Amino acid sequence: MTTCPGHRSTLRDSVERIERELVGTTGLVRYDTDAYHTCHGGPPAWTMGFGFLALAWSALGERERGLDYLRRHESAATDAGELPESWCRDPERYC
Repeated sequence: MTTCPGHRSTLRDSVERIERELVGTTGLVRYDTDAYHTCHGGPPAWTMGFGFLALAWSALGERERGLDYLRRHESAATDAGELPESWCRDPERYC
């Protein structure tokens, strides 16, 4: 990935902010006040978010951090091995 030096730090800041504010157990919340597909009083966790964080950290040169999100992405699968679009806020329930 080729970026200007200032852009790289902006990208890192953005990814770190996403981690702090949006990462859940089974995926990422799209944004704090997301009301689409609300489940049990809050937004669902979107499983593909872990895949995007894996790509982002890898692009920023943080291979191990990227692999961690890839593992988290894989662990968000159902007992049948399917990867749902999202999980309900209550991880015991499918969305």
